[in-house]
Amino acid sequence: MNKNKLDSFVDEVDKVWCFPETAMEVLALIDSQDVNITEVVDMLVRDQRLVGRVLQIANSPFYGLSGAIGSIKEACIIIGLNSLRRIVLAAGLAGAMADTRQSRKDEYSAWLHAIHVAEMSRLIAKKANLNEDTAFTIGLLHDIGEALIVLVSPDVRDEVDARMEEAGCSLLEAEEMVLGFNHGELGEKIAGRWRLPSDVIRAIAVHHTPTQDDLSSYVGVIYLANNLCRKLINYGEKNLGNDAMSEEIISALCIKEDEVANLHVEAKESLEKILESFVSMGMNSGHDR
Repeated sequence: MNKNKLDSFVDEVDKVWCFPETAMEVLALIDSQDVNITEVVDMLVRDQRLVGRVLQIANSPFYGLSGAIGSIKEACIIIGLNSLRRIVLAAGLAGAMADTRQSRKDEYSAWLHAIHVAEMSRLIAKKANLNEDTAFTIGLLHDIGEALIVLVSPDVRDEVDARMEEAGCSLLEAEEMVLGFNHGELGEKIAGRWRLPSDVIRAIAVHHTPTQDDLSSYVGVIYLANNLCRKLINYGEKNLGNDAMSEEIISALCIKEDEVANLHVEAKESLEKILESFVSMGMNSGHDR
């Protein structure tokens, strides 16, 4: 990794993209020990755009309360702070992504993968007795570095793809050739600036390249979720054979093979409801802006 190039790129990110300040403050408040609903509501109402997104998601089919939640306080009370945390994180990222220069189609494609991996990660974490909210958060953020590379340098994606084909190398290797760093390293840097927990930062940094020490942690969860989601997209439900690393992770997480086989069914059901939420926020496929 070229640290100078990475630091310079992060400076460029700061010029064109930022996570909503209110959303960051709400997430920090929810994570604090002495949080109460009133404080969360008082902070949320400072950003009416964020309030609107939270209410849209809270009233979506995912929560089975369509049209029933009329105020942000009701949302906080009914869905609970853990679910609210996921909603605020997703809504904040959606707002930031919607302000980028990506085409609507590319924006939606990135979101579809992020949400799919996040939900698959949550389901895997549940079976592995790990924190579901942490897994969902990491899944949502795992490719944040890749998204920011496209944001700052839209043409780099084509250059990286060309280098992969020419050199027969991996995505990470091609990114390092072209940029001097890879999207995991950029994601790690951004997550560190956001002061996220160390296990979250680690998972974002090495979600493509876990070590043996990572297999039973959130890194293993995200690697497995990412692998399953990509195979579902590329090969369909009938060809979900696992690579050697995934098999090691399944064993390390003490998940049964039949549970893994059912993951795509569970994820598909919940994902459909989640996506309906984002469609209501305008995060859907369509023509370029």
